[in-house]
Amino acid sequence: MASFLEEIKSAKLKKSDHEIKDYSSPKLAGFISKQEITDYQNTCLDVNTEMWLHFLQDITFPSQFCEVKMKEAETFIKIFERLFRNLNPAQIAKVDLWSKLEVEEHEIIDSLSQRLDVVLKDVISRSAEGFAFVKTSSRSPKDAPMAMKRFGEVYKMFLNKLPEEKRQNENDQIVALLQAAFEAMKVSTSKEVMQFMLSSERIYQDLLLALEIKERYHENFV
Repeated sequence: MASFLEEIKSAKLKKSDHEIKDYSSPKLAGFISKQEITDYQNTCLDVNTEMWLHFLQDITFPSQFCEVKMKEAETFIKIFERLFRNLNPAQIAKVDLWSKLEVEEHEIIDSLSQRLDVVLKDVISRSAEGFAFVKTSSRSPKDAPMAMKRFGEVYKMFLNKLPEEKRQNENDQIVALLQAAFEAMKVSTSKEVMQFMLSSERIYQDLLLALEIKERYHENFV
């Protein structure tokens, strides 16, 4: 293992001529029939965390589930469409989420937050680092403006810690980028999680897909 890590550290990355794109979002066009759409949606649900974690639990991060009920997922959709859809990240970041929620939305989010806090406290109590990472059954809310803002700040911090000559090195820049991505998603309270989840288009897309096939609905915070 040590030898493998040394090989990784010494590897030199080459600049690609191709634009880097994120292909993790659900495919929403290009299908010929309704059956193709259904097959694709089921394939996405087949790789949700709940479907494979028990096979890999001994070699992946310790994980716990907090159920996201169907009514709660529908509320997430409603909030995103009312407050965030068609806004860019800078505009989303300026929205005072908590003052914009309706009374029923507050009650639903508070109920989910209370359940999540119980799970978070247990996870964090077992962690030497004192934090957790939270995603949904499918993806993380790494596109949430708060996460992106934190990512940018932490990336600059890691980069500025390097000697001047290393700041221009692509390998060192990528190491700093990966460290920042790791740090940006750390959470310790349910309020942080909700801020991430409610303002994330990735989560919005994934919950829309999950709600399309109600007989298979089984979503969690992981």
